[in-house]
Amino acid sequence: MIFGGEGNYPVTASRVFKNLLGIYTSNDENSFANNMVSVDARYRLPSGGVPANAYIEWGSDDAYGGWWHVPAIVGGIELGPFQRADVAFGVERAHIARNGRSNSLWYQNAWLRGGWTDDGELLGHALAGEGNEWRAFVSGGSALRAFSGEVSGYTRERGSQNLYAPERAGRTIGAAANLDVRVSSNMRMALQGDVERGDTRPTWTRSRLRAQWRLIF
Repeated sequence: MIFGGEGNYPVTASRVFKNLLGIYTSNDENSFANNMVSVDARYRLPSGGVPANAYIEWGSDDAYGGWWHVPAIVGGIELGPFQRADVAFGVERAHIARNGRSNSLWYQNAWLRGGWTDDGELLGHALAGEGNEWRAFVSGGSALRAFSGEVSGYTRERGSQNLYAPERAGRTIGAAANLDVRVSSNMRMALQGDVERGDTRPTWTRSRLRAQWRLIF
């Protein structure tokens, strides 16, 4: 759930606890937070000795009927990690349904300014509320050298109900990478990079690079 922020009800332990239990309509305070729910499952495939897993996550806004009419579904198949090398390969599909039944829009809320964003930064899947994505990825690492990472390529097609619309509606292609490395016994460094290009006219390109240092006590 998302709650708090400028212009909203003050955050109290009672309000947060009630929302965790699903009791958020008492005293007409249903505008305090925007809640979502999801269920995920993973199945190990009988693949003749090759490690393979299928997974799926199904989620929705808490509005009535959202579970069936406006779901978000992420599913994929992953091969690995393998015994000789801690490497895995996978393909993933993400779908956030278009709202055509006067239900709630994903990541948007009339009571919370900016919806599911923080200073313009999206708090949610990169489809931003509506669309489809295909993603292929390779992930792995080394326990001995204490590093892990992932490289992925993707194609997206956002609908007009996404938070970036109209500028980022339509088809895009992109790539992303992240790396987490142990620098010392109590310090780690994380690098994340992402570049995406839109095919709609006028074309656009978005890129981001983020570095983090973490101290471990």
